[in-house]
Amino acid sequence: MNKKEAGMKSNHNAVITRKWPQFAFLLMCFLRVYANAPEGPPATIIFWNPYKKSSKIVSDQHPEMGGHVEKIDPMVQFRLLTQELAEELGAEKYLQNSPEFSQWVISFNKIPGKAPHSIQEQRVFLQEYDTFKPLQDAPQVSQILKAQTLGEPVHMIVNACGYLLGEKVTWRLVSKNPILFKEIVFYPRPLVLKKSSGEVLAWGELVSHGLDETTYIVDLCGIGKKEQCELIARFGDGTISSEVFQGNVAMLISPNVEESQGGVGHLELRLGDGSSYTMKFPWGLELLEYSKGRK
Repeated sequence: MNKKEAGMKSNHNAVITRKWPQFAFLLMCFLRVYANAPEGPPATIIFWNPYKKSSKIVSDQHPEMGGHVEKIDPMVQFRLLTQELAEELGAEKYLQNSPEFSQWVISFNKIPGKAPHSIQEQRVFLQEYDTFKPLQDAPQVSQILKAQTLGEPVHMIVNACGYLLGEKVTWRLVSKNPILFKEIVFYPRPLVLKKSSGEVLAWGELVSHGLDETTYIVDLCGIGKKEQCELIARFGDGTISSEVFQGNVAMLISPNVEESQGGVGHLELRLGDGSSYTMKFPWGLELLEYSKGRK
């Protein structure tokens, strides 16, 4: 494959809901938030022991990745699509597509195994999330074979437009026989809360979505072991405040409000030094605006 050939991610518009597994064995406490809903299940927050998600973020050691990458195999690169890089790859036209959104180049610099190869994707937005699907608009089998024969990399361009906020995505370059692969796990639209100093305070990850069910994992990784923090959640027209807690915790957040098809939940963190920071969690129809490229 010629260096100047590149593929681009296409958008999807289906509405898929995936049920979230039980976390009873992880619970520290369970807080129900009624958010003025007249009947039915309220919005919820579930706390459990921290799982130190922050320690898995590769971008902590590679700031140029912008906090987007969770896992990356050797011989795989993740780079911001700059004007200089676009000219090098012959991909200037992609800079004209949705210029308000970040675009990245994923390069598989070593192609594993033998032909035929395929590029596959796993993401929350797709049906049967736990399986990999062929990536639309990926390089063809013949192009990958040519690149392998010439010892050249396969380049893919990903545009953040159309991805959901906090959605984790995995791309794999896979050989069929034997089954070998190189992969990258990344967040095209990372949900990150930073302090004014630039230090990461919290990470969010979307784990399920739908008109009646949207769930996020939130890791308050930037709270010090002896630091106190007050958590204030706002869902719909209601406001509830948790007890003040100390140290790093993680939680599940379902901001859905009964008798509504979408909105934005807010999670405010008030630190001991008087500073305050807020994360936003779109759900339902509001979240689907991201899949349509409107946000």
